[in-house]
Amino acid sequence: MTEMGPPPKARRPEILRAGLLILGVWGIGVAALTFGGRGSFLHAMLSGLAFMASILGALVGVMMLIFAKSSAQQILGWQLAGTSAFVASLMAASVSLGQQLSLRDVEEAKAYCERLRPAIAAHRSRTGDYPESLADLPSNPPVPRLLVGTDFYRRTPDGYEFSIILPQRIFAVLIYSSLQDRWHESD
Repeated sequence: MTEMGPPPKARRPEILRAGLLILGVWGIGVAALTFGGRGSFLHAMLSGLAFMASILGALVGVMMLIFAKSSAQQILGWQLAGTSAFVASLMAASVSLGQQLSLRDVEEAKAYCERLRPAIAAHRSRTGDYPESLADLPSNPPVPRLLVGTDFYRRTPDGYEFSIILPQRIFAVLIYSSLQDRWHESD
């Protein structure tokens, strides 16, 4: 005769503890995205999902506290409600901090582009044309985080443009046109 294991009711605390662990790890991982995702749309979506799961977990924990038949169920209810509330607060803080970091990243990228404008104008004065790429300039300061690995400079037939992808929105780009001498947003 083979052993079937404990009856299903006895497995519930194990399943709930595993769920607690998964919820906690997910919450901490998404909160860590604050520094990697920095308010990006993906960061906000994952945080929102984790927040909703946390609220649901907190409600289940409270229900367990109300309807607990044993002290073990009460302890598990407190653990579930407490962990879920903690993860929910992490998500709320993560999104808020991520948005602030994202706005700062965009401002740093704009300031970097503004610092390049005099060097681009000097290149045009020397050669009669705008540089094909920023590598044609004598020196470039370190590129800010948001612009690393992107083609943010583009020479146009009559001038040049900078483009900064806005991480907090889908398909939104902030563009500087030398012809218009201003920044504008494009969706």
